[in-house]
Amino acid sequence: MRHFICLLMFFLFSFYAFAEGSKVSEVRFEGLKKTKESYVQKLLEKYTGMEEENVDIKEIETLLQAQGLFSEINVSLSSEGDETPHTVIVVKVKEKITFLPLPFASYSSDGFMGGFMLMNMNAFGKKYTLVGGGVFSPSVQTGMLAFSKPAVDIRHPGLSFYTSLSRKNLKFLDFAGNTVMDNKYFTAAADLSVSEKLLPFFTCSIGSHFDMADVLETDDYPALYQWAGTMSFSLQNVDWNGWYLISQSANLRGELGWSSDEKLIGGCSFKGELQIPFVPRIRGILSGSGAFTYNQNEVFWLSKSSGGSSILDSKFRTDFIAGTSFTVEIALLKRKFGTVSLYGSYEYVIAHDFDDTFKSASGPGFGGKLYLQQVAFPAVVMGAAYNINRNKWQYVISVGVNF
Repeated sequence: MRHFICLLMFFLFSFYAFAEGSKVSEVRFEGLKKTKESYVQKLLEKYTGMEEENVDIKEIETLLQAQGLFSEINVSLSSEGDETPHTVIVVKVKEKITFLPLPFASYSSDGFMGGFMLMNMNAFGKKYTLVGGGVFSPSVQTGMLAFSKPAVDIRHPGLSFYTSLSRKNLKFLDFAGNTVMDNKYFTAAADLSVSEKLLPFFTCSIGSHFDMADVLETDDYPALYQWAGTMSFSLQNVDWNGWYLISQSANLRGELGWSSDEKLIGGCSFKGELQIPFVPRIRGILSGSGAFTYNQNEVFWLSKSSGGSSILDSKFRTDFIAGTSFTVEIALLKRKFGTVSLYGSYEYVIAHDFDDTFKSASGPGFGGKLYLQQVAFPAVVMGAAYNINRNKWQYVISVGVNF
């Protein structure tokens, strides 16, 4: 009887252990060189202690692809241990080039622009971003410095800082392309914010912003200053499908402050994007964005990028703009050097014009992109867009960093 009871207890214990399954004892990385293991371990810490059957390999790959640090990622499960079996998540990676002195150039409807950037997209091995350099064209000369630390979770907040000094020929156009302002300015800007990742898909930030503009070659106009506090909320979900990092995102940002001409100023902006994979190499992108400013001087008004527009003049300025577009992108080929794609789009935009009326425009666009596999920033973008209302083309060819 005693032997029978012992045998029964052993059987029940074995059955319980089998039913419970093997648990993940560790996440093991192979191939890390510049990236700190402590940083990527934080990203995957929830998997330690998880039942093997609950581990989603595709989810792990998506989390790592979203970092933009690795050109190759291979995730596998390994069973180890004889007496007490356990599971190890083995992640083999190959890092991208993240530190690069990078010259760049572009030619567009506005002419030539070039410059030089010293970029480190993985500073200190923790995905901190450090960028410094200059942008030069016949109408703009800018020096800039930027630093950002990503928010990992609620215990590890993020930090970002940006500053720039510029000498600009600010030529502003109305919706029809007529010149409404043409002056040379010295400008300065600075932005500081702290962000908190409250949930894996939800981030909020709070900060402050400063702008200054001083007309050159005349003393008839006083220098303009404005300060504002800012707050933003971001939602984002990503999924790696082998060709693209498919994203659904929304961002809302507001600001409130004071200007040197003793006015209360404010503004708000929104951007949302829904990416839909029709098949792995073809995706649709539905996007919408808009912004408005309150009591801000025309020098600090919004450009076409605030409405996500590519068909308007780059020198157009407004205090209100909103736009939407739908894009289809097709990846033609994927090789070791990168991925080549073509895209076609159609957009609609509405804006408040200088004559105090609202005007709209629409039109198609097309182009091509090269996503480099081994480098953590854009490489080549070529595109053109047609404004049906004005019967005018806008185009850009950019090599290096895409601005």
